[in-house]
Amino acid sequence: MDEGYPSREDRIVAEFGDGHDVEGIALRYGLTVEQVYAVIEREVGPASQGPPVQYPPQGYYYAPPPPAPNYYYAPPPPGQVYYGPPAYQGPPPGYAPPGYAPPGYAPPPPGYAPPGYAPPPPLDEDAIVAEYGEGYDVEWIARKHGIAPEHVYEVVLRNVDKRDDPE
Repeated sequence: MDEGYPSREDRIVAEFGDGHDVEGIALRYGLTVEQVYAVIEREVGPASQGPPVQYPPQGYYYAPPPPAPNYYYAPPPPGQVYYGPPAYQGPPPGYAPPGYAPPGYAPPPPGYAPPGYAPPPPLDEDAIVAEYGEGYDVEWIARKHGIAPEHVYEVVLRNVDKRDDPE
């Protein structure tokens, strides 16, 4: 009684036709590789051209592994000499090690700021301490003054310590 559902054999043939791995098909349906090929031949028919094909080819079920990476470099052919890489020549012109200015460069004079740059305003530590004392959120205080929340705590501790010390 065919109710419009493909049979098990039809599904095997369809998966084979879609290019699925025969070993995978066999595992999904609980068959051996030879049984999968037998179902395909029974449903589709034997190959019409050439001698009958043995499924799977004897002694071969998986693709061979890829060749190992070639880390060995063969010596040069006879008559040629390998000279190796060029010797170290030093840094390129205009290069200076970290902490040193390259040749021809002088740092800007003290107090110089590039055009359009204004230094940040000084930190109002009294306001930070007052806001912290009034119970404002530390994250809010940090955002308002443009500092990290950890820095708010440092400012508060430093200023509270100053007020506790009678000088």
